[in-house]
Amino acid sequence: MFGHQFVCHLNEHLGNDGKVLLYYNNVDKHSVPVPHAGVILGFRQWNNLANILKNISFIIEPYIRFKG
Repeated sequence: MFGHQFVCHLNEHLGNDGKVLLYYNNVDKHSVPVPHAGVILGFRQWNNLANILKNISFIIEPYIRFKG
């Protein structure tokens, strides 16, 4: 887990079939889907991982949330 914790978000929105409906929270001007996960990395690790994942389609592209 890159030396960090895993965060879970409760989504209380269920469909009639018991499946979780896609739900979003507004964070940093992004509509962040619930559930989701994030990691905290050093800049070198972040750049290396972002380069590895650059061919993957994301709902929200990797970005630096708390710069500095």
